[in-house]
Amino acid sequence: MKVKEIDLKITIVLIATFLLCVSTKAQELKYSVMVGLNLVNMSLSNASSNGFHYDAYPDITGSVNAIIGFKSDDWWEISLEPGYIKKGGVLDLTYSDGYNKISSQNSRDYSNIVLPILLNIDLNRKFYLSAGIGLDYTISSSKNNEFRAVPLNYIPAGSTDNQYGIYTLPNDDILPNLNNKMSCSAILGVSYKLNDTYDVCLRYGLGLTKLATVNLISNINNSTYSNYLQLALKYNIN
Repeated sequence: MKVKEIDLKITIVLIATFLLCVSTKAQELKYSVMVGLNLVNMSLSNASSNGFHYDAYPDITGSVNAIIGFKSDDWWEISLEPGYIKKGGVLDLTYSDGYNKISSQNSRDYSNIVLPILLNIDLNRKFYLSAGIGLDYTISSSKNNEFRAVPLNYIPAGSTDNQYGIYTLPNDDILPNLNNKMSCSAILGVSYKLNDTYDVCLRYGLGLTKLATVNLISNINNSTYSNYLQLALKYNIN
């Protein structure tokens, strides 16, 4: 974990240095505001083995960003887009060991202050591509867990749960607090210029750093990641 923390700090320093170089070559500063509708979800690593299975269900959230663009007189632009987004989703977890089937539906929301840093490349007069990274800082989170345990085999009268190994529920905090409040995602998108004032943007953000490490069942180590698909309307102030 310490290695990853150091890597993230180095990344931030390199980005800051790059932006200083870019800003000296920028021909024009562009200002915009963007509001988005997001389909957010979470993914789990190492989660389909030893009788364990999970399904991820998305949630719909909103976002807002202020944008400063360093526009060149050529075909490219660097944009800084500080803002707010709520990420998260639902994980439906199922585990079967032959004696019982344990399922747990877990929802978690993360309120994040974000800083996407993007390179915008003009394809023509109407379309442009965006690619870069997003730095996230989680300011708060909420959760809701529901557990269900169903025996699969007949249990003789008078027997104990421990004797037959049933109702062994996982940790009641499936999605714990974050290991780190700082996280990073890769962003790729395409935008269409409706006119000089409005752009329509479609983007996808893929989580690169894990939100948390959890031990679900049988000491299986899992990591949670946050992803989103965003449809946004961008208002160009100048």
